[in-house]
Amino acid sequence: MGTGAEPNVVALLPAACAARDRLLERGAPLTRDSLAAQLRRDGHAIRNAQVSRLLAALKKEIKEKQAVDAAAPLLNDLV
Repeated sequence: MGTGAEPNVVALLPAACAARDRLLERGAPLTRDSLAAQLRRDGHAIRNAQVSRLLAALKKEIKEKQAVDAAAPLLNDLV
């Protein structure tokens, strides 16, 4: 096994969420480059391929939250 084993992307998800939140608080766009830069500023050594997977997971989470938020009024009408 090599010495430069890639950290598990799932383990980096909390750090990616925190980085996303900081970017959005500053009004910065959430892009692969901005996420990578913020994660590196936060002290995480990360490869671009990992950043791409993290960004995809974050964007999926955002879309799912938007879908839930959009459905909430419909669910309230059922109660």
